[in-house]
Amino acid sequence: MKLTDILKLETRAENLNIIKSYLDQSLSDKEYYQAFFKYIEMAFELNLFEIVITQGAIFYEKFLDRDYKEKNHQVLKYLIDSAMKLDKLDIAYQYIEIRKTILPMVQSFLYTVDLIEYKQTAGEPYLDELLRLYKEAPKNNWQIYALKHLYEFYMNARDYHEALKYLTELNEKDESQNYDLEILELHYKLRNYEHVITHGENLRLKDKRNVRLGILLMEAYITLNLYDKVTILEPEYEELIDNEPVEVREKAYKLIINFYQNLFRNDISLKHYEDKYKKLKKVLSKQIQEKAAEVEEKTVVEVLVPRTEEKAPSQLLKHFHIILEALTFSHQIDENLKLRDYLRIFFMHLDHKVDAKEYILYRKSDEANLFHYKKERLYDKHILDALCKNTLIEKVMEESDSFFGSFEDLKFKNILTQMPYYDDIQYVYAFPLSDFGVFIIHLEEKITDPTIYYDLYKGIATILEAKLLDERSLGRLRSKNDYYMKILNCPIVAYRDMTDISSKYNEGAKRMLNIATYEHLEVFLKDVIYDKVHPYKDLVKRLFNHEGAYEKISYQYQDKFIEEHMYSLKFEDTIHIISIFNDMTQDYENKSSLYEKATIDFETGLSNKHALIDNIDHYLSDKATFILLELDMSVKSIYGSAKMMQFLKEFANVTKKQIDESICYRFDFNQVMVVLPYNDIRSVTKAIKDYYRYLETYQAVSIPYEKFKAYASILRYPVVTTDTNHEHIFKYLDVGLEISKRNQDTNYHFFVYTDYENEVFEQNVIDQLNQALELKQLVLSFNQITDIKHNRIWQYESQVTLEHLNIDSKYLYTIAQKRNRLIDLEKYHIEAVCRFLQRLEKETNKLIRITIQVSKTTFIETGFNEFLIGTIRKYQIPAEFIRIVTDSQMRSQSYLFKVQELINFGISLDTKITEQALSANYHALHLEVKELSDRWLMYLKNLNEILHGFQVALICRDVKTKEMKEQLEKIGIRYIEGKIYKQLNEQTLIDKIKVIS
Repeated sequence: MKLTDILKLETRAENLNIIKSYLDQSLSDKEYYQAFFKYIEMAFELNLFEIVITQGAIFYEKFLDRDYKEKNHQVLKYLIDSAMKLDKLDIAYQYIEIRKTILPMVQSFLYTVDLIEYKQTAGEPYLDELLRLYKEAPKNNWQIYALKHLYEFYMNARDYHEALKYLTELNEKDESQNYDLEILELHYKLRNYEHVITHGENLRLKDKRNVRLGILLMEAYITLNLYDKVTILEPEYEELIDNEPVEVREKAYKLIINFYQNLFRNDISLKHYEDKYKKLKKVLSKQIQEKAAEVEEKTVVEVLVPRTEEKAPSQLLKHFHIILEALTFSHQIDENLKLRDYLRIFFMHLDHKVDAKEYILYRKSDEANLFHYKKERLYDKHILDALCKNTLIEKVMEESDSFFGSFEDLKFKNILTQMPYYDDIQYVYAFPLSDFGVFIIHLEEKITDPTIYYDLYKGIATILEAKLLDERSLGRLRSKNDYYMKILNCPIVAYRDMTDISSKYNEGAKRMLNIATYEHLEVFLKDVIYDKVHPYKDLVKRLFNHEGAYEKISYQYQDKFIEEHMYSLKFEDTIHIISIFNDMTQDYENKSSLYEKATIDFETGLSNKHALIDNIDHYLSDKATFILLELDMSVKSIYGSAKMMQFLKEFANVTKKQIDESICYRFDFNQVMVVLPYNDIRSVTKAIKDYYRYLETYQAVSIPYEKFKAYASILRYPVVTTDTNHEHIFKYLDVGLEISKRNQDTNYHFFVYTDYENEVFEQNVIDQLNQALELKQLVLSFNQITDIKHNRIWQYESQVTLEHLNIDSKYLYTIAQKRNRLIDLEKYHIEAVCRFLQRLEKETNKLIRITIQVSKTTFIETGFNEFLIGTIRKYQIPAEFIRIVTDSQMRSQSYLFKVQELINFGISLDTKITEQALSANYHALHLEVKELSDRWLMYLKNLNEILHGFQVALICRDVKTKEMKEQLEKIGIRYIEGKIYKQLNEQTLIDKIKVIS
């Protein structure tokens, strides 16, 4: 036979010998490996586990170090499973650990699967492994495997919350099976009855023949007292129930009989189902008899010895186990059940373990104090003390001792019938329950040896005694709990208790929110304003993940404004979120009224700056254009405050009407902010031009003959900036407004970000300038004015600069002028030059002429002459060494008088204006050389000749290159200044003069 034939063999025991014979031939390693693997695989499938263990171990050791790892871990799996089948757990565990080392990385989770199966077989806890598999397993059948086992584990542990969690996920991922009904049954166990009904009805629309679903719905309806729905549902399922297995029919019949008997009296339906149940009981009785006969048949051969010698010890042991099991079961009954329900469940459990006709429990209480259980029914009522006279209850409680005996021995009344005992009750046990109760057992069996059942019922009585003691404590706890629940359910508190699968609203919350008691969170969120839904869900998610966390959120719910306080706490391994709801609707309306008062400017009727700040985030979330308008109020001194206020109000109203689609705010005293809902440059430009054209033609009513003069700063968002800080937006608009005031062509300016950058830089410069002026830290630098005809320095022109800021001196003067510090700067410059000349004279015994530029602003200032002359005298500098260059048009008589006063003092004056050089007594004309075309050269040549005739020097400034110098020299220009010569600082100039001297 060939290997292909071997691999095709069917799984039969005789084929193992065929494979064995094949393996005895001379084969390659690969052929031998594949045939041997087939042998092990077939032996495992035939349940020949001993062969798998013996041959598999040999096979594994033979190929352990070979390159056949793709099947080695499968061989180990056969060995592991076979060892566990044969209860050889030590061998199984060894192979599990070996298999772990050779599993591929992507299949490493199979080690966890092995451990789970091993611990299940060994009876060890395996929850940790299940949870690890749930996290590690790939998203396929293995994760479904983990989810199924987790569900089964928590169901066995009666942890229905966790079981529901994993079953819900299993239902989503397992496409091969539907678990909707099992999920509903879990919700029923968790008392989510409304959820069961809502989703159960939906399932019933899809499958009306599902009997389990029908029974579950009837149970939920009965629990919520929806009896009419039960009467509708029961006939629909009657025929279907009759075709179900015995155990399903028994459950359904009992449920329906109990319903018609105790909750919804219907004698016809009750008799109908009682007949069905009697027939079913006969079937059940017959099955029980058949099973008993089978057992009797198997155990018919017994050793003929006295019964008591062999059975007594086993009977005692059996009763001991019954007591232990009953004790365990009693602690598994929900402690929140009423005592009546507890006793019914407990005695029903005993029915399966021992045979008794009925149980009676009496306790001293103002409530129901006599409980009578018989055949799965429990009756409770309150009896008077007088009815206990001449009964076992009176005897047992007086003597505080147990009692037992047959009906012939009983001289007491039956507490149930108030009549003597008859032969329907053959034997009675009675036990005291401390000093507050009695437990009585009625038996139909004749008892010759009372010790047979004494210990059993004594143990049961002890369990019941413990329960009644617990009831005392639980009663106090329930009273406190009822008190706290009354507090929580009082009308002044609206709260919700929410877990990840359910919600419960108290009466206050139900009225406030118009919602049902057990409505799910998703239903609640449908009435929450949309933009708050996702933030709400995020808060809930955080609280479920962090025990002890607190959050507060405000939102609109339906037509109300709600403030909700949320706190997470853990109870029985489940996170609960407790919410307190406050209806803030009235406060909100009051706040809105106050807000309106706080956001309207009463003088102009526009919204104010506070309203703008409140709304600006909305504007910045989309396209917008901000226009800051400032009305010129310079005529206020003429018309007065009252008139100007009317003027401003009229301006605000005109602005509001004339700019289409705009929203207007009063931003400052004489400023209005206009917001447009678009930022297209053409549309904005058209709107602003139309507005200014209208202002030009508009005739003011409040102050006739006066025109509205307004400056505008325009910012298109987010075109020129994406900054969302409104303070920054306002700053940008202020910068643009200042620029618009300096504009000569228009009264408006479109802000660009470089405006702000320049503003920031200029502010930095002016800050440093202010500090330098205060601390006298400005330094001088000197440009040479050269006599190129004789190749010598004619004089020096000084400039003042900031030592640690690399900016041009002209730019520094420009910023100083914009920031109103030019006069201070130029006065500082004059004084600094005088200090320098004083120092120069001390160190070199020499003085040089220094030219100082003085602006028109400084020159025409009242008191400038006094300052200049006073400073020269202060530092004792001869006046002829100071030359002043001005750019002023000195036409008025007063200005000419200032010029003549300085000349008379000995100060030389130069000018930058040609007209001035020809009309007043100036020593030199300073001209900026922009270009040296033929025409300019001709002009400079002629001008130089004219000025020379008036003994006025012509100084050409800003000469940058050697070529420019040569061109000027050719046309007879004698004095030049510019970057062609190196700039000197104070110390360099002093050192240079020292060398010359």
